[in-house]
Amino acid sequence: MHSAGASVPAFAQQMRHNPWLDLLRTVAIFLVLLRHGSRSAGNALSEGFVANLFKNGWVGVDLFFVLSGYLIATGLIRRSSVTGRMFPKGYFQDRILRIVPAYYAVLIVCAVGVFPGTAEASAQSLLAHLLFLQDYTGSNINVVLWSLGVEEKFYIIAPVVVVLMRRQSSMAAFVACCVALLLFSPLCRGLTFEAIGGGIDYGRFFEDMRSPFHMSLEGFVIGIAVAIGRDRGLTLPKGWALAGLSAGALVLVMWLGSHDFMGAITRVDAWLVPTVLALLFGAMVFCAACLGGCALRCEPFFRVNARLSYSLYLVHLPLLPLAYGLGAPPVSHGASPLEIPCGASLDRGDGLGRRAPHASGGYRDHQFRVCHRGPAVRCQRHGLCDLQPAVCVPFAAQAFECCGGMGLVALALCHADISSLASCQRCTCP
Repeated sequence: MHSAGASVPAFAQQMRHNPWLDLLRTVAIFLVLLRHGSRSAGNALSEGFVANLFKNGWVGVDLFFVLSGYLIATGLIRRSSVTGRMFPKGYFQDRILRIVPAYYAVLIVCAVGVFPGTAEASAQSLLAHLLFLQDYTGSNINVVLWSLGVEEKFYIIAPVVVVLMRRQSSMAAFVACCVALLLFSPLCRGLTFEAIGGGIDYGRFFEDMRSPFHMSLEGFVIGIAVAIGRDRGLTLPKGWALAGLSAGALVLVMWLGSHDFMGAITRVDAWLVPTVLALLFGAMVFCAACLGGCALRCEPFFRVNARLSYSLYLVHLPLLPLAYGLGAPPVSHGASPLEIPCGASLDRGDGLGRRAPHASGGYRDHQFRVCHRGPAVRCQRHGLCDLQPAVCVPFAAQAFECCGGMGLVALALCHADISSLASCQRCTCP
């Protein structure tokens, strides 16, 4: 697994391998990790350019969608050119073996409570996840699994979409087909937003306008369009492609750092932002595809991250509470509280968006913190949960239930004996 002449671990390089696409896949997974890591760590970056860059890391999923569209379409075009079949032999088998085993493994260990802080799964929710329907029913076992529901549905329809777009022989017909498919999701989101009206929060936006498969098609469509364009000989000189990729990265960083995209949901967020992101990522993927064959510095590093990105995406969020529990706690200014990562069950403001588990009474946007002194646990947003004081140290992650009868789960960095955390008023957070 080590590359020749290098100390960086690396998987074997494959034929027709493009390291520049590995670079983009690394960017995508790092964006997601930055978002979730910064939320769980409770670091002091609450405002400013860097804070916004971290908060907007959820766009890494949109980059994954564009990459999936491009790579799946490229593989289908290559196979169908040899076999002449719309559904090439082995396509679905490859997709199942690539996605399902790891997905089911993580789903099961989350559902049985192996990971700390994961929500208790009902039989109905588990069945929905087993059938990849969580993008519609709510991904409340491990929130990041919502995108797997979207991906699996795309894999089913991808051969049909690729054939439909490839059959447009003239450039005008091809562009018209792309535009028609591209406008479907923003039209659905926009009409849904107008029907609901203004004043919705990110949780509602995610449930109704981001998570469902039919609301998230732009990235796949653009990825397929890039693959077909490349198959028809559309390319850029290497210098132009490198300049375009660099310019796209610069625009992305400046845009992500400008403001918190989901801080306030507006018509722009519903109608335009996901589509513009997909177009920007599509341009970057096209430039990266044109750079195939060009050497990339630190290529083994990007190759490893690209190969592991799917597995890392599946397990990173449930493991964050354990990582922070076993490591040094982040300390903020003032009372030195230890911010408690709330795992996959509490943090409604997740970078990918999440549907919070609906226990009796429901809850939104909860984050809890444990302090060395004073109230042991309190709602960071409203300060209404008044537990008995506890002596807390960065020793180990211990789970306890809070908010009498609502079935919420938080994590405390406490000694094994957490009996002092016995009483709690009902939290009235909306």
